[in-house]
Amino acid sequence: MVDVIYLREPHLLFGNGQRFVDPKMGLLMFGPYYPQDEPHPIPSEIRLGVIGDNDSVLKAIAWIEKCKSEIEGDEKNPYLYPTFPGFNKNSPFACEFVLPDSYRIIIKQNETKSVVEEKDVNRRIYKAVNLFLRKIEVLAQRDPKPDVIICALPKKIDESCGISFKTRRAKKRKIREDKAQKTLSDFYDEDAEPEFCYDFRRALKGRAMKFGIPTQIMRYRTLANMPGIEDEATRAWNFCLALYYKAGGRPWRLADVDPYTCYVGISFYRERLSGDENLLVSMAQIFTVSGDSLVLKGEKAEIDKEDRQPHLNENDAKRLLKDAIKTYEEHVGHKPTRVVVHKTSRYTPEEISGFESAVNDTELTLVAFGNRSSNIKAFRVGAYPPIRGTFIRFNNLALLYTTGYVPYLGTYPGPKIPTPLEILEVHGDEYIIRVAKEILALTKLNWNSTKFFSREPITIKFAREVGKILSELPERYPIQPHYRFYM
Repeated sequence: MVDVIYLREPHLLFGNGQRFVDPKMGLLMFGPYYPQDEPHPIPSEIRLGVIGDNDSVLKAIAWIEKCKSEIEGDEKNPYLYPTFPGFNKNSPFACEFVLPDSYRIIIKQNETKSVVEEKDVNRRIYKAVNLFLRKIEVLAQRDPKPDVIICALPKKIDESCGISFKTRRAKKRKIREDKAQKTLSDFYDEDAEPEFCYDFRRALKGRAMKFGIPTQIMRYRTLANMPGIEDEATRAWNFCLALYYKAGGRPWRLADVDPYTCYVGISFYRERLSGDENLLVSMAQIFTVSGDSLVLKGEKAEIDKEDRQPHLNENDAKRLLKDAIKTYEEHVGHKPTRVVVHKTSRYTPEEISGFESAVNDTELTLVAFGNRSSNIKAFRVGAYPPIRGTFIRFNNLALLYTTGYVPYLGTYPGPKIPTPLEILEVHGDEYIIRVAKEILALTKLNWNSTKFFSREPITIKFAREVGKILSELPERYPIQPHYRFYM
């Protein structure tokens, strides 16, 4: 038997509690969300710091100035590409950027030269990260501190340390010395910080957290408006939304969900700087209905010999979820009435037992997703793919189209044939339709973009992204609990 159900597009809440399905149009009509006990959206201004060379800093400032005014969208599809209203006190955001001269830090030519002349790609990335960290530390000593620091990458640093053919070898680091090949563990010293990095963005994001100021990395190709990047209106929407959230704003929140449900995404990552690349660590990403996202580092994990997936033992599963619930209570000020756990691997009996013992009498729902695109696809009559929200249930498998044709937009806003999410398991007393509706809603909370949706719910998408950053972080470095430091 096959059941096919259409789940309607979830609504979001904006200013004055107004509802709408589209993030951009909701912001245009009603402005950002704010609680009823607040008179207006917060913040009303965002202090920005900027780091880069003379060229990249000037380009970043010019872009910030441009974002203060209206930027025309695409008239052919104003729903998909609406005009950006401008980021200022009189716009729907009711907020403005502030950029004093003292918040601009210039990287000198000789500093850039010292980085790009390093021949070893991993050490070159490490030196570039440290260069920016020194500048961030200077800004962190300003009073008051910037709310967000923009790292405007100089052209040469972007080309030699960013995503390019010059850094492809960085992911598989091997050092030759005296014609003898050595591995990472040969160079690892437990008492010293490893002087290499694999990925510039992840390493900088992770190591900059100790200063307590979120960062926004801008690549030179974006600053220079090179061919192949998104249109200016879309970039302005995404750029300003990210800065607004990083400065403590709440662009929108979910409607029609239990206000005291605690959503937890569990993921695993490798500590790549530990000297043992086979070591896995668990982490939990905790989400509140208001849109707050909190990070919690867990225990070591083991690879199951049968399914080759990482799993927690019973005690570690109990401890991780118990700590996640405690973090939720401290942040919300209320015990959750329900806990929903999302994971991209099936649950072992030990994990189920551990999670159940962590919640006591609180309602618990465990959901397992497939970690790859489904081999099963659906087709519908006509020129467009299945509608987003199409839910297909088999005997022991469910598929949910979180991407697809969107009736409101009048099109499918994607470059490839959409593939559904696989829902492999649901444990608990929940009706699976409710679980699917929540998953669909959680694809609309990506603060890095004003797109109508993401393919994955934030419980999985954000947890995976956070894991990538933590994998580049030396063990003794402090981590920030809020997601604004990772995006």
